[in-house]
Amino acid sequence: MHSRMKRVKKFYDSVQVERASPGLYQLLLNGKTLKTPLGANMQIPSEGVAVAAATEWELQHDYVIPNTMPINTIVMTHLDIDSNTERLEKVKQINRFFQTDTIRFPELESSSKLARLQQEEWKPIFDYLSSRGVVFSQSSGGFSLPETTEAEIERVHEKIVDQYDGLKLTMLDTAAKYLKSGSIGIGLIEGVLTPEQAFEAAYAEELDQRTEWGLVGGDHDLNDAETLLWLNGISLLGSLLRHK
Repeated sequence: MHSRMKRVKKFYDSVQVERASPGLYQLLLNGKTLKTPLGANMQIPSEGVAVAAATEWELQHDYVIPNTMPINTIVMTHLDIDSNTERLEKVKQINRFFQTDTIRFPELESSSKLARLQQEEWKPIFDYLSSRGVVFSQSSGGFSLPETTEAEIERVHEKIVDQYDGLKLTMLDTAAKYLKSGSIGIGLIEGVLTPEQAFEAAYAEELDQRTEWGLVGGDHDLNDAETLLWLNGISLLGSLLRHK
C-alpha cells in the first residue's frame, strides 16, 4: 500500500558512471563513489544498468526519494541483504508466491466478463511457462490448491529460477511482492509482459471491480502509480541484463 515516501535533501550536483573493474561499474556522486546503506561499494554488473541507475539519481530534484528509484534499491538490496541470505532461504521466500500464485485461482464462472479477461491476460504467461516445460494447474474451487502444486514449483525452479543469479532472484522477489504472483514476475523479468500487461494480469479481478464500483478516494491512483513505477524499473532492469 502507498505510504508517505521517505526523502532526504539532495546532497549532490553531478552523477557519473565509472568502470570499476572488468564487467563491473559504479556511480560517482560529486566525484565520490556511491555506497550502499551498509557501506559497500555499489558495483553493478552491466554498464547499461549503471547508466539506468545514474539516471534515477539525475531525475531527483530538491529531495532524494528512494522509493522512486527501483533500480538503485533493487541493486542495493541485493548487495546489502540478499547476497548475505542463503539462496535456499531466498527461494523459500519466493516459493510462497508460486504456491498461492494469482493465476492458480481463476474466476469459476467461465462465461463471466472477469473469466474472459483473466483468460486473455494470463494466456501469455501460460504460453511462456509451457514453452519452458512448466505447467501451473488451477484451483477447481475456493482456495484449495491443486495436488500437483509442489511438483510444479519444483519444475519452475528446474527450468527457470535455478538459472537466476542473486540479482535476478532479488528482482523476482520484488516483482512477486508487488504482483502477488511469481509467474507474472517471471513474465515481467523475461520480457514476456510489459509492465502494464503484468499489472493488468495481476490485478484483473480488482480492475474489473473498479469498472463497476469506481475508485476509492484516490488511494488506488497512488498505489497504481507506485506499483507501475516499480514494475517499469524491474522490466527495464530485466531487459538490460538480457542484453548486456
